[in-house]
Amino acid sequence: MAHTVMIVEDDADIRGDLAAILEDEGYEVRVAADGAEALDRLKTTAPPCAILLDLMMPVMDGWQFLAERQNRPKVAAIPTIVLSARGDMPTENVLTAVAQYFGIDTKDVMSGRRHHTVSLARSLAMFLIRKTARLSYPEIGQRLGKRNHSTVISACRRIEKAL
Repeated sequence: MAHTVMIVEDDADIRGDLAAILEDEGYEVRVAADGAEALDRLKTTAPPCAILLDLMMPVMDGWQFLAERQNRPKVAAIPTIVLSARGDMPTENVLTAVAQYFGIDTKDVMSGRRHHTVSLARSLAMFLIRKTARLSYPEIGQRLGKRNHSTVISACRRIEKAL
């Protein structure tokens, strides 16, 4: 029995290429052209083992999908991999998405709180900002509560190791 992956991508060519690659690797693939279509399909089908999610889409973009999935426990439990061709993702969007995912406030991510959930959220935000924005470690540190660049490097390594 093949594992199922859902691809949420508005560009038909990219969607088709991703589907072909996954199918060649033995995965069953379901597709949706935007977040709203994906949520509708997830209501009526067995949950996939993972979702590949584009961020920039019409109707319901990836950010809106991530926020809405938190209101649906079965969907929130599905690992979601964010894909985007955009190389300069605004820091604020990353912070908002991470805070929503962890059920905390953006101010918590920026704070010095050391609670496990807040610390993990902060590390993930640093990692995602490093991957999606064209910012150096010191620039990321400055944007996330004036942290030292070595703190950002450690956070990124922590997340990379967890992946």
